[in-house]
Order: sequence, then structure tokens, then C-alpha cells
Amino acid sequence: MARLPVPDNDAGQWGNILNTFLEVEHNADGTHSIPSLDNKVSKGAQVFDVRDYGAKGDVIRLNNASATSASATVTVTGASFVAGDVGKIAVVYTEDGAGTIRTIASVNSGTQITLSGTAGITASGSTAFIVYGTDDSTAFASAMTAATPDGIDTSIGPNHSIGLGIARVLAPVPDAGGGYMLASQLSVPSGVNLDSPAMLFNVQADRYNPAILLNPYAVCSNITLECMFGTGMQAGTSGAAQAHIYMGNIRLWHVGQSTEGSGLLRSQDGLALLGYHFEVGNLFSKGGVRTVYHNPGTDALINYAYAIGAYTAVEINAGNQIAYPHLFMDTCGPSGGGANGVIIDNAASNISMVIQAFEVTGTTHTLDNVVAIGPTTTNVNKDISLKIQANNTGGNVLSMAYAQESSIDILASNSQFPSGASLPITTGVVYGTGNTGINQVTAMLETSITPYSGTLQGTYQYSRLDATTFANPITVVGEVTATNTPSTDIYNGNAIATGEEILPRLAVNGAQGLNASGSLHLTYFTARKTETINNIQMVTDATAATGTTLARMGIYSVNANTGDLTLVAATANDTTLFSGTFSANQRALTTSFNKVKGTRYAVAVLVVGTGMPSISAIISPAGIDSATPPRLNGLVTGQTDLPANITAGTVTGDYRIFQATITP
Repeated sequence: MARLPVPDNDAGQWGNILNTFLEVEHNADGTHSIPSLDNKVSKGAQVFDVRDYGAKGDVIRLNNASATSASATVTVTGASFVAGDVGKIAVVYTEDGAGTIRTIASVNSGTQITLSGTAGITASGSTAFIVYGTDDSTAFASAMTAATPDGIDTSIGPNHSIGLGIARVLAPVPDAGGGYMLASQLSVPSGVNLDSPAMLFNVQADRYNPAILLNPYAVCSNITLECMFGTGMQAGTSGAAQAHIYMGNIRLWHVGQSTEGSGLLRSQDGLALLGYHFEVGNLFSKGGVRTVYHNPGTDALINYAYAIGAYTAVEINAGNQIAYPHLFMDTCGPSGGGANGVIIDNAASNISMVIQAFEVTGTTHTLDNVVAIGPTTTNVNKDISLKIQANNTGGNVLSMAYAQESSIDILASNSQFPSGASLPITTGVVYGTGNTGINQVTAMLETSITPYSGTLQGTYQYSRLDATTFANPITVVGEVTATNTPSTDIYNGNAIATGEEILPRLAVNGAQGLNASGSLHLTYFTARKTETINNIQMVTDATAATGTTLARMGIYSVNANTGDLTLVAATANDTTLFSGTFSANQRALTTSFNKVKGTRYAVAVLVVGTGMPSISAIISPAGIDSATPPRLNGLVTGQTDLPANITAGTVTGDYRIFQATITP
């Protein structure tokens, strides 16, 4: 009967006693001998080690394998095959593809085995690998079942907990190294956290079936997955249901790059997101038709993603509220082109991405577009914020169709330093159909890159060789100020600080008398400020008005299409107006008015009396020149008061332009 050692006794017997004790619950190889662990590990345990459920973790990976596609014999320099390897799963592969998944049928020698069928690949040398080991799928499934907490409720939404906590299933690196073979899909239940620092190997017969399925409310702290040119992971089970899945550190190697030719037309993707609510800390993926496929994968934050050698790094199909603060695209696209690095399509919205895309020397990977918006459907994509940095990716930086409310910054170069690649980008932006005008693109481009093609929509500003170009007309609303830059315009540098002068003060060096009693003089101007006006002033010279019965100043707005005038503000009748020589004549408007920058106005002065005053003025080109649009001045005779409206056709030419100052 097993017992514990007794201190100060059992001299020389400690090892035997301890082994006897351990044999009660362990086999000779160290695994548990109890068929069911329910009596050993309760559902309240924090960690469920897959080795406690029979996982061997005995995968061995060797290079210098030698195999031919039509032969079942594989020779591996430096291997140490033993009879116990018979029945283990084995695959020969290279960096470019994998052979057929087989089992070891026989061990011919320490360096040679015979597979259960032909290797399915011809490979040799240091870049030819073989992996072999025991299928641990059943052990992983047992650990998942044991770890699944009670009281799980995934119907209440991500703002509430699903139960009392998250259980953890651990797949540690075995003491002797190695990883775990998965010949069946690993389904992570709700409420379970899969933590696998050790390498998992996807050796499913169905190469389009995701190796790992994360059910709603599942968690994975660490996933290290060798996809063996099959499919990677799927998070969520329904395109319309919540997923609420957190993923910490995801590492995917050798994702396949094939799509089914019939049936479900499944693609070999690194990570497929179904439903909504996903949080991903770090993602590295090599290969794949798509590194991440949002289908729709809504409400997703992928904090850091590194896609290397994928055809497409990210495809968003109808997803919304998606953010990629850091997306690296390293040598994406197939050889010769035929893919887009990022696809945003099918009414996707609220997308935010910061993208760096580049190609490395010696590759022939080419992207049709670094980013393509709306390439397939006519459903409008909106609320898109992108920052794209691209170098030698081939093709175009951005193709945009069926987009609105997009703000996109581009930095594009074909410099060969430091990557050494020479796959020049041809065009900055390709405009397709279906865009609205609510799009804004800003780009800094190398001179070898064509700025854009297609029918430009929205605004596009690009810079090349320190020259900034607005590809379409722009409208600036409000004041534009160049700080600490002295004016080169003598007027702008001397304009009054408050209010507006109709003529530059520096240019008014004389005075002119009004035409005659009842003659209404008009001086036209375009407002340079938007402000409320309450006062108007005109200055008399050597001659004052006499015998005045009516004297008024006013401001008319000018119709941009017809030239007709409408009185918008005026002073009251004041017979003392202009009664002194060399004097300012400022009067308050009876009603203030809002002067609008860019609007055309005309200042009016009218005196009815026996003697007309002289007022500060300049002489304009006479006749038809001053009447050429935009009109500079004008005269309307025979008036007894300021008319409310003036038809453009009743205004005649004049040679006098009178100065006036209007102020708040």
C-alpha cells in the first residue's frame, strides 16, 4: 500500500516509496491513470492542463527531409525514428506548400519512414521539413468540456457578464519541447479561455475548415498555430449574432491561399470574424487569401495586425465600427497582381485604419490597389477615415467607388531604400462611380506617381516636389491669415482695423462735387469682412452744401445675377449733413445691418438743395469702362429721396467714385 516517507527513517528507500505513491494515479509515462478526472479537477478549478486529459504534445519538427510526390518513402537526415512513431500523423512541407496529411505506416530505419500514402510533395534540403506527432484533438475536446463553466448565458449582451467567470484551458510547451496535433476542429466553448503558448498544428483532412472555432463569449489569451497551408481561425458562429470575443496574442503561420472551386466556396483565411464585438490585442499572420475577413465582424478593435504574404490583408464585408490603429502589410498580393490589400465594401461604415504597406526585394507580389473602397457592390460605404503609407506596392494606392463622408491621407513613394523592391506605384487615387462629393483626400506623392485618374469627386489636394495642388476648385469660408508674413499689398497692409473703407485711403488724393441736386451717386464694392455695421462716414472738402432740404447716406445690396439694388440701411434725413468744409460727416444708420464677406454692395449719397458739396473721391474711367461688370460707380438722377429699390437699367455711367467708411 502506498504511503509517504517517514522522516529520519526509510534510509535508502525514499525513491521507491515515492514511485509507489505516484503509481496510484499515474501511468509509467507520467499521464493520469484515472479514466475520468471529474474527481480530481473540479469545475471550479482555475486552470485545465490539456496534458491532464491525455494530450501528448509530442510533435517533432525536422528539416533536411527528402520526399517525392509519388512516393510514400521519406528520408530525413539527422532523424531518430523509433517503432513507437508508427500511427502518428506526418506531413512534409516547405515555405511554399505542404504535402498530403498522412500517418507513419512503418519505420524503416532511424532516418527513414514509410507513410500511409504518397507524400504529395517533392522537396529536399534545408528548406524541406517534416512534422509528426500524435493527434491530440480528443484530449483538447475533453479539457474544453471539463472547463466549461455552469450558468453560461450568451443571450444577455456584452454589457453583462455571461456567468460567474472564465475558465482557462492551458496548452503549455511540453517539457521536452514539441507541440500538439489537431486532426479535428478545436471548438472553444463560451466562458472558456484557451491559452496555448505551445504550437498547435492544423492537420485536418478538410483544409478549408478553421482549425480553431471561438464560440460567443470565448477568450484566447495566446494562440500559436501552424496552419500547414490550411485555414486558421473563426471567431463567432453567426453573421447576425453577438460574439463578444477577446483575443490577446495570435500567431498564425503558413495560412493557405486557396478558395474552393465549388460548394461553399470557402477561402483559407487567417482569422474570420462573424457577428459583432471583437477585441484583438496582437495579430501576426503569414499567408492566407485574407488575413482578417470581417463578415461582417462589426464592433471590432484590432489593435495591432501584421499581415505578411497574404493576398488581401483585411476585407470588410458590410461591417461597421471597426478600427485598426496599426496595420502592417508586408509583401501582400499575389504574384503579378489581382488582389487589393484592404477591401471596404457592401455598405461598410465607421471604419478607421492606419496602414503601412510595402514590398520587399526579390518578390513579385503586386497589389492592384493598396486600399479598394466599393470594388464589388453598389452599396454606399461611408464614415471612413484612412491613413495610408505605401512603398513599391505596384498598382494604385487607393481605388474609391460608392464612398461618402471619407477622409483619407496618403503618403506614397517608389524609393528603393531600404527594401530594395522595385514595384512602382502608378497612380495615387483612381476615382470610380457612385461617389458623393463629401469625400476629402490629401496626398503627398513621389513625382513618378500619377496623382489621380477617373472623374474626380469630393476634394483632392496633393503635393509633389514641395508644390501643393488642388485638383478641383476650392471655396474658403472665413478669414485666412498668414502669421508673421508682411503684406505685399499696399492696401491690405494699411486697411483700417475696425470696419471697412470703400476706397484705400492711400489712393484718395482729391475731391469731387456731387453732380446736381437730386442726383444719387453710387460707389460699388465687395465686402472684405463679415460684420455688423451701424455707422457710415463721408468727408467734405473745400465746398460745403447749402440750401439743403434733404441729405442722406445709404447702403444697397447688389443682386449678383441682375445687378438690381435693394436698400439695406441708411441714415435719417439730416439737413446739417455736409454743411462744413474739410470735416468728417459720420452718421448712425437708422437700422444696423450684417455685412457679409464676398457680397457686392453700393454706398449711396443724395443731397437735395441749392449748393452741392465736394466729397473725398477719385476719378474713374468714364462711361462704358466704369459700367463694365463688376460696375464701379453709377448715377441715378431726379431723386427726392433714397429709393427702396433701383433697377440696374436706370443706373447711368459716371466718372466720380466717392470714398466712404462704414463701421460697427
